Amino acid sequence: GLYQTYFCIGSNFIMEARECSDLCDLYEFYQKFKYKISCLEFNEDDYRKLLSLKHYPKNILDHGQTSYMLFDLFDLREDDKERYGEFFEECINIIKSTLKDRENRRIERNGIK
Repeated sequence: GLYQTYFCIGSNFIMEARECSDLCDLYEFYQKFKYKISCLEFNEDDYRKLLSLKHYPKNILDHGQTSYMLFDLFDLREDDKERYGEFFEECINIIKSTLKDRENRRIERNGIK
């Protein structure tokens, strides 16, 4: 599967409903394919090259470093909030809250009580 979306998150960025939903979508994608994918982080130059679509992606992906923070985030590792900071905890809370909202809507749609 290919997951492709563009959104910006960061500790100096207010996440609106769309970004929260996209973060949860990315979490669900990770959960579905976690044994088949890698979570990578890039330096700014490689990231710009990747987004420009003007460079061969494999070369850029080969330079990416494993992002243990993303693995911890998508495993909802709350015990790592001290290591990664307040924004990490906020992202975990957003994912959990969005998942709960989605489950409640699914229950309402299906008339489950």
